[in-house]
Amino acid sequence: MAHVLTSDGVIFNLEPKLVRSCKTIRDCTQDCSDGATLPIPNVNSVVLKKIIHYNTTGELDSVDNLLDLLCACDYLQYDELLDHGAKLVAESLRGKTPGEIKAYFNL
Repeated sequence: MAHVLTSDGVIFNLEPKLVRSCKTIRDCTQDCSDGATLPIPNVNSVVLKKIIHYNTTGELDSVDNLLDLLCACDYLQYDELLDHGAKLVAESLRGKTPGEIKAYFNL
């Protein structure tokens, strides 16, 4: 089990399955002493809860904050969820005009 501290100051105890899936956390836990709390400054608690839910169930509970989720998965090197999320973004952009795509990404 690994202990992590999110960017908004919430501490989570992560199950071994999730630690193995997130290369960043896995590598840090191997380099740190037992019981150390690892800061993950690029991930907030809302997004980490979504990651934990996906790792437990294999499903996303919602697609809210999808871009934040993708950034967190990239930072944590959680490739399975990153690929799944990228597919969801691609599906949501299919058939949209350039203007609609700009609006989707707030550009």
